[in-house]
Amino acid sequence: WTYHEGIRAYGASFARAFGEWSVGGEVSVRHNTPLTSLGAPEPFRGFFNNNSNPGYAVGKTAHAQVSWLASLGPSFISREASFLGEVAWNTRTSIDKGANFINPLTDKSAASMRLVYSPSYRQVVSGVDLHPTVGMSYTNGLSSALGPGFGVHKGGDMSIGLNATYLNTWFASGSYVHF
Repeated sequence: WTYHEGIRAYGASFARAFGEWSVGGEVSVRHNTPLTSLGAPEPFRGFFNNNSNPGYAVGKTAHAQVSWLASLGPSFISREASFLGEVAWNTRTSIDKGANFINPLTDKSAASMRLVYSPSYRQVVSGVDLHPTVGMSYTNGLSSALGPGFGVHKGGDMSIGLNATYLNTWFASGSYVHF
């Protein structure tokens, strides 16, 4: 593993509650940050360092994300529910060093989102609360700023699950995820 030196990050964030919705977000730029790279061939790795002559691509990136959590009141589905989600975006704004190492399969920009909805059913039977969940995610783009950990290009997942609580002491959950 290599850890690049001299990364500079600048950002701003916000958080605000609007009734039953809590919303937060941030924007940032990173200078001198490693980019998704193929890396140097094995015989040449001794000639590189993590600062002035890295064996991987280095550049500038920009990032933004917005997330929310809503505690929803009564509806035709349930008396209460939670709805949470996040939308994130990043882009490579420049390649400053090692452009020949950039992974050619990555995209300049990528965006991703995740949503989870969970209605609550209290005291379904004495002492038992049930919380079914439905979730989904989707990513567009293969991030050159963050690598494969950001998500699979044009991929995501869908999930359905059930959480149970007994006497607010015992918890059980199960879910099915389709990729």
